[in-house]
Amino acid sequence: MADTKPSLSTVEISQSLGEWVVAIVTTDGHTYYRAFERESDAVAFAVNQRLHLGLQLPPPD
Repeated sequence: MADTKPSLSTVEISQSLGEWVVAIVTTDGHTYYRAFERESDAVAFAVNQRLHLGLQLPPPD
């Protein structure tokens, strides 16, 4: 029997080619990307997306 439990959405930040990229993977498997010049902007966007999706926030540094 296949697992019918829905997978969780994820929000990840990475650095690529001098930009900070936020990747959002939704429960239906779609992936969305948004690039930022500044890390602080990417982090703020990622936090807002995590809150919007009802995900737990990562611990502060």
